[in-house]
Amino acid sequence: MIKFIQKIDSFLRNFLEHNIKKYFSEKTGIALLDFDVFNRHSQIERKIRENDLCDSFILDVGGRLHSLKKFLPLKDSGRIIVLNRTKDDLIGPPDNKVYPVQGDGACLPFADNTFDVVTSITTLEHVDKQERPLHFQELQRVTRRKVLIYVPIGPEGDVYERKLYRWSLNDHIKIMTKQHIDNGLPTLKEIRLGLPGSKITPVQNANVWLYCMVLKQVPLLGVLLPSLLFAALRHLRVKPFYEYLIEYEKPDDSVVTKKKSILIVSKCLPRFDRGSGHVRMFEIIKLLSKDYSVAFVAEDFSRSAELNDRQYVKALNNLGVKVFAEKYTWKEIERTNFDLVVCSWYDTAMRRLPFIRMKFPSIPIIIDSVDVHFARELQMAQILHNKRLLKKAQKTKRDELGIYRRADQIWAVTDADKQILHENDPEMDIYIIPNVHEFDPVDRSNIEPNSLLFIGNFLHHPNVDAMLYFCNSVFPKILQKMPEVVLYIVGNAPTKEVRALESESVKVTGWVPETRPYLEKCHLEIVPLRFGGGLKGKVGEAMMAGIPVVTTPVGIQGMDVEDGTHLLVRNTDEEFAEGVLSLLNDADLCRGLSGNSIEYIRKRYAPTEVEKEIKASVQKFFEGPDLNSQ
Repeated sequence: MIKFIQKIDSFLRNFLEHNIKKYFSEKTGIALLDFDVFNRHSQIERKIRENDLCDSFILDVGGRLHSLKKFLPLKDSGRIIVLNRTKDDLIGPPDNKVYPVQGDGACLPFADNTFDVVTSITTLEHVDKQERPLHFQELQRVTRRKVLIYVPIGPEGDVYERKLYRWSLNDHIKIMTKQHIDNGLPTLKEIRLGLPGSKITPVQNANVWLYCMVLKQVPLLGVLLPSLLFAALRHLRVKPFYEYLIEYEKPDDSVVTKKKSILIVSKCLPRFDRGSGHVRMFEIIKLLSKDYSVAFVAEDFSRSAELNDRQYVKALNNLGVKVFAEKYTWKEIERTNFDLVVCSWYDTAMRRLPFIRMKFPSIPIIIDSVDVHFARELQMAQILHNKRLLKKAQKTKRDELGIYRRADQIWAVTDADKQILHENDPEMDIYIIPNVHEFDPVDRSNIEPNSLLFIGNFLHHPNVDAMLYFCNSVFPKILQKMPEVVLYIVGNAPTKEVRALESESVKVTGWVPETRPYLEKCHLEIVPLRFGGGLKGKVGEAMMAGIPVVTTPVGIQGMDVEDGTHLLVRNTDEEFAEGVLSLLNDADLCRGLSGNSIEYIRKRYAPTEVEKEIKASVQKFFEGPDLNSQ
């Protein structure tokens, strides 16, 4: 009985394939058989028609000999070259418009700019992940106008591939699906990197595809039902998506192109006189605005007289940056036509990245970590022996790593931060974009003897902890031997606990418009941090100013400085107090540290050095990866 049903099923499929399919598909747009093949090729055919390329020279990479021509009404001069690794896929009746070539998509046997259009229809999922960059490079090389790709996309699509493999009854479908699973489906990140500037359009709903593929294998029912179901639901444009249409337009070298546009999204404006992270962001914007058109979105805008956010808007405007801060809508932002998005801080990315991905799937997204938050929070929880903080740090870790995995690239501030992230996910594409310190000589000819300095934004808890720890555990030991020592605590938003430290020996200034006067007059700077992440702006600022520094190991995270050469690094309360006293009483040591520290910062964190890293990061998306350097 089963054999009889199989024979009837085979007869019906062959009859429909050879007699009815083409006519009915052309008249109604419904594919009676192989709905998936019909959908893929009809999408490519539509794009070729829209661009009036039916009379062009076309290369179909990975296709079967007559598959594309069945759907494409070639005009008189239209020709198709079909390239495939497998000889069996190139067998078919002779045709003066279609020519078979056996070859490899990773090394196409054609000269540059040979074809008007290059297509790749459900081919990349059969290519090893390591070879795909070569395929992208070759597709771009041989086309002179367009690349059109139709491909299933992971990681969402991988879930449905595994389901199909488990539910499939057809050996051929199982073999093909297993190949997809083993290779891993291409990701949107690969597409955005391999074909910079591509237009990416989701086409096929994953559930519709899966159920149609399963129904297609059912005897008798599989002849008509999947095609009818697909015809009814093929225009369903809701997540999850399985297949995407990729459209890449090759740049015309003869046309002067406009500047690429970068959109930066942050929780607030870069308040460069309030904290180190703000200074870094403002300096990055300065460097980007030299070569790119930059727009900045601030989620929060303060109208308070104390903050005066309008001054920061004005500073950005002076750099040529368009600012969306006080009153704006995302429709206004969309009209800026940006080519790249940078989300500053992981929590900003958590709020904004899903929306940006949904609205602009083809635009690459970088997340600027500023520091690895979960690493800092784990340090704090361990030092304070606080289980509640430990639980919070573990949640931060899940959230932070989760959102980083959805980005195309991550900016870390130090190599140490990069290593932490790679330990958790070696696949992350990470560039190190450190703090920027511009050399601006400080006049230290009138130093106030025996004066200590700490600079910090007290909205950042490590700074609060550092001052409470120093004043309670270290400073008394210093005052025992040198009671005339004075500590200046300078920085934005000191807490009640920090304010309570004020005494004859401790001066708490709060926010100051400039830190320079204190860098000029104070004998040395202390950085008694017990936990933290990223680069410490206060350390770089002090070293560039030539003020000697005493710090804990936390203060030099990510810096390859030498204790006793560039600054002093001390661990315990007693060691820290001893380090401060030794500098206060040794002018020669102070001079040596000062000269070495200035030279160190100039070599590593000058704008010209950081600019190289930023350009390498950004141009990767605008120009594609340099495969020769890999």
